[in-house]
Amino acid sequence: NVVKAQADGLPACPTDVDALWDNCIGVYEPKPTSEFSGDIYRGGFKADVFHGHGGYFYKNGEVFFGTYVDGRLEGPGMYIYGPESGYFGDRYIGQFVDGERNGQGAYFFADGDIFIGRFVNGTRDGPGTYRFKDGATRHGIWKEGKFTDALTSATSGQNDCPASPTAYFDDCFGTFAFDEGDKYIGQFQDDDFHGLGAYYFPDGDMFFGTFRGGKWNGLGIYAFNSNDGSDGDLQIGWYSDGEIDGEGAYIFNTGGEWAGDIFAGNHKDGKAQGLGAYFHQNGDKFIGTYKGDVRHGPGAVYFADGDVKSGIWQNGDFQLASAASPDASTAPPAATPPATVAADQVLSASSGSGFAVSEDGFVITNNHVIDGCQDVYLHYEGQKFPATIVTTDPLNDLALLKADFAPDEVLPLAEARPELLQDIYVAGFPFGMGVSSTVKVTKGIISSLTGFGNNFSEVQIDAALQSGNSGGPIVDDAGNVIGVAVAKLDVEYALEKFGSIPENTNFGIKSSVVKSILDSYGVLTPETNAAPISKTDLGRRISKGTYYISCWMTMAQIKAMKSRKVMFDDLD
Repeated sequence: NVVKAQADGLPACPTDVDALWDNCIGVYEPKPTSEFSGDIYRGGFKADVFHGHGGYFYKNGEVFFGTYVDGRLEGPGMYIYGPESGYFGDRYIGQFVDGERNGQGAYFFADGDIFIGRFVNGTRDGPGTYRFKDGATRHGIWKEGKFTDALTSATSGQNDCPASPTAYFDDCFGTFAFDEGDKYIGQFQDDDFHGLGAYYFPDGDMFFGTFRGGKWNGLGIYAFNSNDGSDGDLQIGWYSDGEIDGEGAYIFNTGGEWAGDIFAGNHKDGKAQGLGAYFHQNGDKFIGTYKGDVRHGPGAVYFADGDVKSGIWQNGDFQLASAASPDASTAPPAATPPATVAADQVLSASSGSGFAVSEDGFVITNNHVIDGCQDVYLHYEGQKFPATIVTTDPLNDLALLKADFAPDEVLPLAEARPELLQDIYVAGFPFGMGVSSTVKVTKGIISSLTGFGNNFSEVQIDAALQSGNSGGPIVDDAGNVIGVAVAKLDVEYALEKFGSIPENTNFGIKSSVVKSILDSYGVLTPETNAAPISKTDLGRRISKGTYYISCWMTMAQIKAMKSRKVMFDDLD
């Protein structure tokens, strides 16, 4: 089900963004030089990663709100599609596993159709019920998003509710219309709205989500569509007995003075209460405490021009200024916009991943990670080592670095050719240090022995890649490097070329290409591991042999590169 899975009320994260954020509520905003600049995450953290209830608000208008576990979307959640997606107005509420729709869920189409059933890896897969906007209902089995077999109510496990509104509705799917014009479509139990469904008001407002005992209880979306000035606004979050209660957000989508603003925070009995954050479209933001829907208690306003006003609010009015930011125990942090920097000041501009290939400090990464950098650094266990660019291969997007350090672990290159369906692991630092400073690993298979456009120097993999994974190792179950993470298929290109959004379509450069570069420079590499190793040993070797690579440039260089390189922890 999609009921509340975790108690709210965590303390605020420290105001020092370099401190450990653990079991706390905080705000994360990617740096202005990032391709994700403009995105906002507000929610729980554990050991410096997203954990617990949280909302991620994309600059393109899309929203994920729900539950994170160790940085992954895991458990009950919702996804709202934005105007640039091709699915504008569609909403999903249900279970997530490993960042994908997996398990029971409901998909509410913008045109009024509703699907409630089983999802596997983001698509309808298994038993479900599809209710068309004209009232027709289809029970059946879906496979990889397509309807395959029609089933009777008995075999599908989903009964149709009686046609008569005076009948007893129990363990069924149906529609109930009130004389006043209200209408509910969804699941029933014990003659009450119970399960996933949609409630339509006569004035055009709608509620999509979880019902228990006839009331909104669980994860839900309230969409305002009446002509009272709030048309298009969304209130999302956890509901209890018909009121938003716990973590939630209000997204202003109207053309009024608040258009584009977002409030994200805790609620009690339908009103903002406790820690909250208000993000203005102009870049200003308030981080602090609320009571009865207004600012009340310690907080701070972070202005887009870099100024900060911190102090105490009472009943919405500013009362007392303080020289310092609010106390960490009562008000969460925010990433304050940086002051203007000189054109020749050297800044951290982009990042990626790399891995050791020899005991004397040679490291492999992608060429686009270090292209145009004035300085390159390798980061490991709190230390920063200057790295020299030995050579680059722009055609294959590879670079060989040398740093004055002795690696704790060197990853051998695979001798055998990669095989179709071979299990692989991708290591690196997705989103740079924004999520945490530890290496992350995703698992998948080799799904093709050639890359995009029949590039035989690459393999295609289905393991997840994110920005910052560039240059990281792709290893087999013996700990041998079979490739170097390089790219994910561009969403906009795929939509234009193929008419659909790519899923699990990522690429890596084969280790044979890496070996040719190393042989040219006489780099001695360790022998290939002959047999699979334990997951514990594999994880240890990956952690000790994979590094965060930072690229430093002047502001003038950053501006010059923007036309040909997406800045900050990019994965082209």
